[in-house]
Amino acid sequence: MRMTVLVYPVIVATCVAATLGCAVPDDQYAVEVIEDLGGSVKIDADGRVIAVDLSNTPANDDDLALLAALPDLESLNLSETPINGYGFEEFGDLPNLTTLYAVGAPLKDDTLWKIGEFTSLRTLHLGRTDITDAGLPALRHLTKLRTLSLGHTAVTDAGLVNLRSMHDLGTLILHHTKVTEPAARKLQRSLPNARIDL
Repeated sequence: MRMTVLVYPVIVATCVAATLGCAVPDDQYAVEVIEDLGGSVKIDADGRVIAVDLSNTPANDDDLALLAALPDLESLNLSETPINGYGFEEFGDLPNLTTLYAVGAPLKDDTLWKIGEFTSLRTLHLGRTDITDAGLPALRHLTKLRTLSLGHTAVTDAGLVNLRSMHDLGTLILHHTKVTEPAARKLQRSLPNARIDL
């Protein structure tokens, strides 16, 4: 009889689980997909995913919806992927995101508005993307940036006006762009603490 009493709750629990289905938590599912793509994650002591590296993987814009399940994300690397940015709107808020790498990804100007909403960003690398001056107004509100890389893009002197509010910048990388030395010197007056690399 004792055995019946002990086993019965287990049987009921099993039946309920079978009826409702054993759903995988969203964050766990996201991690599994990221790893299946060849990416990696970093998990802190509290079990929260704080970093995702999808660089050099076949991850695409559709896969970016997974990141909405990782609200504690602090660092994201999308470099050398086919991501063009049209999936950024699926990110969610990501209020803790401080570092974003998208080097060599074919990002477009009209997708930068979402990056501009990540106002906690401190480091942003957009080198070798398809962005131009037209996309830079979307970054105006990233006033906490300390490192910004726009190297190997089509940015010109005209786009630099959008960077003047980034007073915390310590490093601005503009090598292999169309920015001229006189324009860089003019920007330097607005950003006296920044090292501008042409």
